[in-house]
Amino acid sequence: MLNVRHLAVFRAVMQIGTVSGAARMLHVSQPAVTKSLQLLEARLSVTLFERLKGRLQPTPDCEILMPAIERLFSDIDAVEHLADEVRRGQVGHLKIATVSNVAATAVTTAVSRFTQMRPRVRVDIHVLATRMVLREVSNNQVDLGVLDVPLAAGHCEAVELCRAEAVCVVPSQHPLASKAHVTAADLAEQRIISFAHDTVIGWMFREAFGAKRIPFPVCIVTNQTAIACALVSQGAGIALVDPFVLLPTAPAGLTMVPFRPAIDIRPTVICPPTRPVSVVADEFINTLQATMNDLLKKSRLTS
Repeated sequence: MLNVRHLAVFRAVMQIGTVSGAARMLHVSQPAVTKSLQLLEARLSVTLFERLKGRLQPTPDCEILMPAIERLFSDIDAVEHLADEVRRGQVGHLKIATVSNVAATAVTTAVSRFTQMRPRVRVDIHVLATRMVLREVSNNQVDLGVLDVPLAAGHCEAVELCRAEAVCVVPSQHPLASKAHVTAADLAEQRIISFAHDTVIGWMFREAFGAKRIPFPVCIVTNQTAIACALVSQGAGIALVDPFVLLPTAPAGLTMVPFRPAIDIRPTVICPPTRPVSVVADEFINTLQATMNDLLKKSRLTS
């Protein structure tokens, strides 16, 4: 196999025209340049230079080889440039699996910010149920998974993105809309739209009501905050949900009221357990963390 270092010496001699000049450019000795040329000629079985009147003169065979060598070094330069872009997270392919509750606001806002800074990064977004997000991450089908709740320890490497609070979503003209916060007692007679008891958030609401010995009066169960809010808009009841679909502010006609005692919600990003996180994925995690915290600050729902 050809030695690229020998080819670099040959190229330098062709560019400068002398062994001494090439040696200075490459910061090596003249004997080292001469030796490299000899080894290259032996490897190629081609005479590259003839010495005429004390100067090296490229042979016709040498002139034929030179364009191919220039293309080689152009490709090497391209590889080095690409490697630099990869190292800085400027190029690549990022696959994200996310639950719907954080997809429409936090994830899309973060992806928009990220790709504006890195237009050569391609991003694929898969919006899935929680169990499918876990499956795609575990099977190495995506680079990252984004969940709206913490993950049980030991399943995958997880990074907490932010801390938020569950909210009560009511029509803006509802009597509860003007309250600084609502409690289980405030909601005892209301028609509640929320998540099933076997979900993390649904279980936390049930526990909060149970601690006050108040039944959890869920009349409509859904697995998506967006559906719950649409039902509120239609007058079907009030919703107890996570706030992420509503960030930074609730849609016209709806108001978010903090629930007390505060129910902490800690969305996480999870990484495949059997492969390293790429530079692009790591940079996106940072962008997503900053985005979610920015949205929460604007909504004043940070915990």
